Amino acid sequence: MSPFLSAEHKTGTLLRAVALGGHPGGLAVDSRRARVIVAVVTATDERVVVLDERGARLLHTTIIGRTPGKAGGAVAVDERSGQAFVTQPNSGRLSIIDTGRGALLRTSSVVSGPYAIAAVARTGRIFVVGANGASVSVLDAGTGRLLRTVAVGPLPVGVGIDPRADRVYVACQGAATTAGLPVGPGSITVLDARSGAALDSRSVRGVPVAVAVDPATARIVVASRGGMGDSSGAATWAPGWLRRWLPFLPGFRWVLLIRLKDVRLFARVWPKTHDVAPHEAFQRSI
Repeated sequence: MSPFLSAEHKTGTLLRAVALGGHPGGLAVDSRRARVIVAVVTATDERVVVLDERGARLLHTTIIGRTPGKAGGAVAVDERSGQAFVTQPNSGRLSIIDTGRGALLRTSSVVSGPYAIAAVARTGRIFVVGANGASVSVLDAGTGRLLRTVAVGPLPVGVGIDPRADRVYVACQGAATTAGLPVGPGSITVLDARSGAALDSRSVRGVPVAVAVDPATARIVVASRGGMGDSSGAATWAPGWLRRWLPFLPGFRWVLLIRLKDVRLFARVWPKTHDVAPHEAFQRSI
C-alpha cells in the first residue's frame, strides 16, 4: 500500500502521510478548491481519491472500474467546473468525477491505452493520448462527449499545453520494434486547443518520454532517451564475453543503457556521432 505524502514546499518538511488503499498513479491539484485528486488501483478495482490540500485529509473515495492494473491512470482537472478527468488504461475509458461530492458523473470511451491527459480550461477541451496507437481523443470538458479523434505520430506518450497560444503539444516516440520497443526518431505534433486539428509536426532527437511548455517564454521542453537505433541483430555485434553475461534478445539493446556503469560516457558519444551505429558508439565507449 502506497501513501500520499504532503510536504511544505519552502522547507520540504513532511506534513502528513495518508494511506490511499492501493497503488497511486497520476495526480492533479485543483488550486481553486484546494483539492488533490489521485488515481489509485487496488487488487480489485480502480478508484479516485480526493484529498484536502491543506491538511491532506481524505474527503472522498470513488470506485470507477473493476479492471485493476499495475498503477492508476493519469489525471487532469478543470478548475472552472471542479471536475476531474481520470484515464483507465486497462479498459480504454475516461471517468469524470465531481471533486466536490466525489461522485462519478459519467464515463466516456477514448483511444486505446489512454496514457496521458491534459485539460485546457480556456477552450473547455480535454486531450487524451492513446499510447497503443497513433491518435488523441478530444473531448468536451463540460459534457465529456467525444468530439473527435486526431491522428498524431506513432506511440504518443506525453502532452503539454500552451494556454496563451491555444496550442497542445503531443510527444510521440516514433517507430517501434516487433517487440514493441520504441527506437525513434520521435516527433512533436502540434494541435489546436479548441478544434483539436493537427497544425504541425516536428521531428526531435531520440525517443521522447515527456513534454512541457513554459507559456511565459513560449518554449517547449522535451525529455527524451537518446539513440537506441534498430535492434535487429542486436546480439551479433557484442563480444563473446558480453553475450555470455547478458541475456541478449532481439529488441533488448536498451538493457545496456541502464545496466552498464559507463552509461554516461555512452550518452556523450552517441548524440555526437549520428552517422555511427549505436553499437559502434557503445564499443568506442568501452
